[in-house]
Amino acid sequence: MFTNKLINQKKAYPRFKGYLSALQAVREEADYKRVSASAERVKRQLKKAEDFIQQVEQKVLKR
Repeated sequence: MFTNKLINQKKAYPRFKGYLSALQAVREEADYKRVSASAERVKRQLKKAEDFIQQVEQKVLKR
């Protein structure tokens, strides 16, 4: 829903288009698969999530 509304329709966060689905995939892999996500992969995804949150906060607080 977020991707559709803000990224595809409003073009608000185009560089984050694949972030949410990638983050969800890693989370599901870590939670439900026998072979868990590597620590390095999780660190990369955490960095992406922090970057995403920072960008959204900046945009929201700007108003």
